[in-house]
Amino acid sequence: MVTLLEDAGIATLDRPPIWAWVGTAAPRDVDDRLAGLLSAHDLTLDQYIVEFDAPADHVVRTDYGEWCDVYFDAVHDGGDSAEPRSEISVAPSGDQMTFGSLPVDWITDITPLEIYRR
Repeated sequence: MVTLLEDAGIATLDRPPIWAWVGTAAPRDVDDRLAGLLSAHDLTLDQYIVEFDAPADHVVRTDYGEWCDVYFDAVHDGGDSAEPRSEISVAPSGDQMTFGSLPVDWITDITPLEIYRR
């Protein structure tokens, strides 16, 4: 991911890249998405939704499913692959934004996450 960002001219400032989803969602949609991403332990911690407007030239859009495929292949391989997968690509209509930093002036709102129990 760092290479993909650097190829797009986006600095990561020697930090891991940041991932975010594109668009807005209703509370139930957020709950559904988090149910698959956060562990039971994560849900006991304070979580926040950070809304922001990022300049298009500071963001690379990618496909979340493609990243999951790469990640899980690496986990199942134990990270010992002699040739790590590198076919991750920019996806202009992808549902995931990836960027190198989140400057304060991009942030438009921060709200506590309320998990809606069913």
